[in-house]
Amino acid sequence: MKLIRLKNLKNNTSMKKTNNNLTSFESHIDNQYGIRGTKMREEYEEGFEAFKLGAMLQELRKEQGLTQEQLAQKCGTTKTYISRIENNASDIRLSTLMRIIREGLGRQLKFSVDELNDVKSLSGIINLQENFDPQKEYQKHIVSKYSI
Repeated sequence: MKLIRLKNLKNNTSMKKTNNNLTSFESHIDNQYGIRGTKMREEYEEGFEAFKLGAMLQELRKEQGLTQEQLAQKCGTTKTYISRIENNASDIRLSTLMRIIREGLGRQLKFSVDELNDVKSLSGIINLQENFDPQKEYQKHIVSKYSI
């Protein structure tokens, strides 16, 4: 039995099976939430943007060795507000967010408006580590949030 397994590994016969039913992440999202421009998809995209913003803020805060309380004190807000942003709060005052980024983290917040498939989206730009993957982080967040 071991010999057969070793031969299969050597010949890679057990690894040659391919799955033609694989779909891209974008196709999966299209199937789950509809195409861009539909109400359900736009709600998903807004949630994803809020998650990315929270993840970026948390990453920058931790990179600087700050607690939520310390960051809040540096920029004149509360620990609760910082926590809300890091945990996907959707109602965030732009002026407060800019103050957190500027005064609390010593960074600059820039925006761009992109038009995708006749749908306008607003995205913020914050410098992060090159290997930061917001989709992967969002997937981990969703799995941990809804896992039993």
